[in-house]
Amino acid sequence: MDAVERESKVDKSYGGDGFCAPWYYGQLAIIYRKEKQYSEEVAILERLQEQNNYLHETALKRLKKARELQNKGKSC
Repeated sequence: MDAVERESKVDKSYGGDGFCAPWYYGQLAIIYRKEKQYSEEVAILERLQEQNNYLHETALKRLKKARELQNKGKSC
């Protein structure tokens, strides 16, 4: 993720300064969900949100669900 974020600061081809390609973050979020590592899933999606200053609707839904699963795990 560090490399993707560094590259986004240099490559302006997406039309914005610091826009990170969300695919990498999304794939990592999927892996974390499969491994039931909900805190890590939340953290990586929040990191993407910080980089791009927004999340696509799909990522927002994933983040909401991950937070629900994270909270459910804490209450058990």
